Amino acid sequence: MSDTGFSGMVPHHLGNLSSLRVLDLKYSYDYDHILIIDDLTWVSRLSTLQYLDMSRVNLSEAHNLHKVLNMLPSLLELRLSYCGLDNSHLSHMYVNSTVSNVHYLDLGHNSFEGEFPSRLSNMTSLRVLDLSFNYFNSSIPLYLENLKSLEHLNLGSNQFNHTGGFLRLLSNHCSLKSFDMSQNQIHGEEMSILDKNLSRCTTYDLQTLVLSGDGFTGHLPNWLGQLKRLKDLDLAGNSFNGLMPHCLGRWSFLQNLVLVVGC
Repeated sequence: MSDTGFSGMVPHHLGNLSSLRVLDLKYSYDYDHILIIDDLTWVSRLSTLQYLDMSRVNLSEAHNLHKVLNMLPSLLELRLSYCGLDNSHLSHMYVNSTVSNVHYLDLGHNSFEGEFPSRLSNMTSLRVLDLSFNYFNSSIPLYLENLKSLEHLNLGSNQFNHTGGFLRLLSNHCSLKSFDMSQNQIHGEEMSILDKNLSRCTTYDLQTLVLSGDGFTGHLPNWLGQLKRLKDLDLAGNSFNGLMPHCLGRWSFLQNLVLVVGC
């Protein structure tokens, strides 16, 4: 039922469709009329649901998000971007072992702020995590290193203001294929702080790295040359200087390189 133009309250009796495996209510565009869900209890009755997309559905009054995460044992993908979610929804949320099955979680384009949500640490099967366009401003937690299945991580357009957790994640995580940390507030720091050998798995797996608009300074770090499988690298909008490192010639798979210097 995506992009149908329906508006108003989503009827709770959809929860009677007990054999439903896929429910897609997303809006792809900003319509004048919008769907609203004020209580997620009915969703928790869809015990066989594997895929749930409510992107752009207004969930601002639904403060029982935990009922979706903890009571849908078959859930694999959950997409909740542009849903009007904020910290009040996280404060009511707890997660149990049920969420270990979820491999795709999109909470982008909401209004979460402050510390990175520790509640995600139990989601050990995550392959895709999108928290972009929020207001997180703490350090990237070390527990992300323990999400061994994580392949695609998007933390772009938040307010992270130092590099420690991000550089450690790059150095130690073995399954990441794409990492977007663009448009944060890491002003004045140098990426060369990590000029050492990366783990072998990182050098061969990472394919996309987006660090545009972060305000990095100093020289381009030598460790970039160790990313031998890199296809896409975006470092635009930073303040790098000096010579291009010769080690960058190792990028035999590179398809897109953006190095436009910021003002």
